[in-house]
Amino acid sequence: MINIFSSLKDSTKSIVFIVLVLLLAVGFSFIPHVNTFAYMMTPTIAVLIMMLIVTRDGYRKSGWKKLGLHKLGFKSWGFALIVPIIPLAVGFSVAYAPPSSLEVTLKASVGRYFRCLLSSYTSSRC
Repeated sequence: MINIFSSLKDSTKSIVFIVLVLLLAVGFSFIPHVNTFAYMMTPTIAVLIMMLIVTRDGYRKSGWKKLGLHKLGFKSWGFALIVPIIPLAVGFSVAYAPPSSLEVTLKASVGRYFRCLLSSYTSSRC
């Protein structure tokens, strides 16, 4: 099989990928009652089209290695699973904090902000 797009530069590949994702998303938008999962999968579908049809790099291990898909990377899994818990915990603690403690904290920070804002006009430090 002739590989027409084997010598594309990385910048050209990225432009083709972006255009492909946008075309897929617009195409899915014309399908009535399409599930949002289809929209979420447009980048993955575009990668598969690029790897298997456009550049044909997906038929060799070296092609997938360029995307970092050559090993499972178990060492990073803990970090990838634990780190998102931190902002989630902060968000839940703010959302479910007792109203009195949240109100005091907000009043103090908002008051400090407005004091600094007003003092900047009078050229004094905050």
